[in-house]
Formats: sequence, structure tokens, C-alpha cells
Amino acid sequence: MTRRERNQPSWDRVGDYELDYTGVVPQPGLLALTIRQALAESEHNPIPNWGARAIARHLANLQGHRQPTALHHFAVMGEGRIGDLMDELSELVMAEDGDGNVRFLADGLADFIHQELHRRGLCHDEDSPEEGGQS
Repeated sequence: MTRRERNQPSWDRVGDYELDYTGVVPQPGLLALTIRQALAESEHNPIPNWGARAIARHLANLQGHRQPTALHHFAVMGEGRIGDLMDELSELVMAEDGDGNVRFLADGLADFIHQELHRRGLCHDEDSPEEGGQS
């Protein structure tokens, strides 16, 4: 336990091998391991929810914003607005100028968003009537 952790209340500590989806605690090694495990598990299946959230955390970290973004919100909550998420994924891929790893992860997350979140009703489309869009 580090000195900083001793000064934190026990409920505010992140346990060993527990990923902090908020990004407050820097965990690059654990984040990479979690993403590798999710990709291995998704070889013949959709990416698991925890894996999609880890990918979103990694991509949100690459954005470098101080303010919460749609990717950050998805990493923390596991839900989001499809238009905002897709816009941020597109912007990130363009900003990373052809980085194959970023494109691969962004494509995998986009597939998850379209398939799993729509299926479970956790992805909010701006054009849906309940969101105030036009039908």
C-alpha cells in the first residue's frame, strides 16, 4: 500500500487487478491486459461488455481531454449516445493518423456499440422519438 492509499478511505481504493474505468487511477498495464483478454475472448464471440468499456477507457485516455467525453462516459457507465460515441471514434481515428491499433480498437468498439448496446437498449440514438429527435 502506498502512502497515498493509506490516506484514502477504504471505499476509495482500487484493489489489485481491479480496473478503474473512470481513469482516475493510471493503470496502463492492467488496462492493456484487460483489453488483450477481451480480444482473446471475443475471437468467435462479440466483445464482452467489460472489454468494450476497457477499450473505451483506453481510447478516452488517448483523447487527452480534461472534460468528460462520450467515450469516458461509456467507459464508466457502459452506455451512451450512439452519435456522440461514433463521432468521437471517428475523430480519434483521424487524429491518430492511421495508427492501426487505434483503428482496430475503434472498429471493434463501434461494432459492439451497434450490436450489443442496441440489442440491450443501452445506446441512445439522437433520432429516436423518446430522445426528442424526429421520427
